[in-house]
Amino acid sequence: MENAESMLEALSEQIFSLKQEINNLKARKAELIEDLRKLRSEKNSIYSNYKPVIEQIRLLREEKSKLIEELRRLKEENREIREKLADYRKKNEEIKKLNEELRKTIKMPIPAIKKRIKELEWKQQTNILRPEEENRILQEIANLEKMLEKARKIREIEEKLMESNAEIASMRLKLKTNKEKIKELAKKLDEINSKINQLKESLGKNLGRLDEIRKQIQELSSMLESIKEDINKKTEELKSLQEKATSLRNELNKLKEQEILKKKKEEAQKKLEQKGRLTLEDLAALYGELSD
Repeated sequence: MENAESMLEALSEQIFSLKQEINNLKARKAELIEDLRKLRSEKNSIYSNYKPVIEQIRLLREEKSKLIEELRRLKEENREIREKLADYRKKNEEIKKLNEELRKTIKMPIPAIKKRIKELEWKQQTNILRPEEENRILQEIANLEKMLEKARKIREIEEKLMESNAEIASMRLKLKTNKEKIKELAKKLDEINSKINQLKESLGKNLGRLDEIRKQIQELSSMLESIKEDINKKTEELKSLQEKATSLRNELNKLKEQEILKKKKEEAQKKLEQKGRLTLEDLAALYGELSD
């Protein structure tokens, strides 16, 4: 019986120790579940912030594309303007050269030429002239009319030069305005690129954190499964030990009952031998009918 009691005490200690282990594992399981909950919450938070950032980047890229297209348009417009300016300058030089050549042949202003032609025509019409004199006047009138035509041509050229210079000034102003626009657009483009890079950097950090969270979730989930298996295994082990302890306790109780019965039987036997008065309990002990 002492051996059975020692075995029961050892089993009780094992059961107590195993219960503590299971409680510790359950506490650890609860901690892991809480850690997983926090990680999943953080993951969901990152995902919820992820989409707006992607949308911001998409909108900024659209704006960037429009700015680049506008920059290309302005640069192409400036190229065309420079080509026109080069053509205008070339034509102006040619016109100026022609104008200078014509001016060399003009010795009188237009009003003076017109006045001289009228004077000669009046003289030719109102005076009786010798043929030689009349021919001379007619020749002079013809020369003056050619000079007048050249003078008029010079005036037209100078008007064209004025128009051309005005067009050149307008194109230069357009070039200046476009340059300012290009500068402004380039600044906006730099700002957009900076914003996109900042958002990408933020996105990269979030993606890096997401990778960390996924790994941590995987590790903690694996640990949790392992702990669940340990809890199940130890619970089964505890159940087995408890069954053994119950069986041993029942066996020990039977041994104790048998010991009590033996003592009572011996006491009843003594009473019988000494011709003492036997009780019902003594009789039951003697004949093995002791109830619980």
